[in-house]
Amino acid sequence: MMDGNKITVSYILPIKDVYSCQNYGAVSLVVSEFINYSNHDQHFVFGKKHKLKVLRYGKFVPRKILTIPFVKKSLLFRVSCLFYIKTKLYKNNIIEIHNRPKMFRYFNFINNYVIVFFHNHPRNMEGSKTVNERMYLLKHASKLFFNSDYIKKQFLEDLNMSNQLINKCATVYPSFDFNKYNSFYNVKKSKTIIFVGRLVPDKGCLEFLTAFDKIKEECSDWKLIIVGPMTNKNNDYVKKVNVIMSSLESYVTYFNYQTHEEVLKLFASSEIACLPSQWEEPFGRVVMEGMAMGCATITSKRGGIPEIAGDDAIVIEPIVDNLKEALLKLTKNSVLRQSLQVKGRQRIQEKFNLEKTSKRIDDLREQVIIKQS
Repeated sequence: MMDGNKITVSYILPIKDVYSCQNYGAVSLVVSEFINYSNHDQHFVFGKKHKLKVLRYGKFVPRKILTIPFVKKSLLFRVSCLFYIKTKLYKNNIIEIHNRPKMFRYFNFINNYVIVFFHNHPRNMEGSKTVNERMYLLKHASKLFFNSDYIKKQFLEDLNMSNQLINKCATVYPSFDFNKYNSFYNVKKSKTIIFVGRLVPDKGCLEFLTAFDKIKEECSDWKLIIVGPMTNKNNDYVKKVNVIMSSLESYVTYFNYQTHEEVLKLFASSEIACLPSQWEEPFGRVVMEGMAMGCATITSKRGGIPEIAGDDAIVIEPIVDNLKEALLKLTKNSVLRQSLQVKGRQRIQEKFNLEKTSKRIDDLREQVIIKQS
């Protein structure tokens, strides 16, 4: 293995992602967590300038984006990052572009080591929508990282390529920091069922509440915790959620916003997590966190979620009747519930352990430099 001091990693965040403790984006959180356990001690995180408290890990390089008529801010952001890297960072600098494949053509000209990391559906992003665009990335990028096998499959669909090019692709799962949150296992569990997610149709809160409403008399000793912001963009949906929450008022505790640690504590205190995503989730982080915190988990056959859950959660088509059946099964069967709590946590510890995943991503980066030196 190479000396970690010889490798610098520059992370290019999406311009809308905030590298901040208070209002972090999903990509920022993943980057910060990997940096924490990385063997490489030079990490530069490029993102839009803000006044909030910066995430702890890595050197944040804020980019102030000027307003120039008829020029896109995303272009100005790229140029600003390019200038800093070109003038201040030199040998063995790996550029890791997160979720913006369109940027690749800009950075590829100044550096031999450029990785593109996909966190969302590739064929919905500028720079990887077409077969030609994806083949260009395969041929010219040093590596392509994907946050699930599902997302990798979406990228490779309809491509005719050699094994050499396929070997450039690697699944790198977001993972859980068991070292940091082990103390949460001392939190006493109660008869609560938790849902975490924005109150939008994609996340399935309405289906969960409707299912519980149909069985509430059989589960009168159980309570619900709902954690998720309401957005004005989904007024009609939020109204429906509010109506059913009002009818379940004696059962429901609602939180609009909680910090990441507060959410994990709520998971830790809950017996069951119901996370019935309605869309093709690229990964499904809350499913991983619920299982890691020892919740018997009900979730959906969507996107990358089955990769997380395996056989150690109840994975269903997330319609009301299926959710009702799964909720009854777990609330009534303590043996099954406790078995899934233990097995779920063990699965996350074995397959999604942040320390192990960070070592793997370091090794993948080092392979790039060794191969291209």
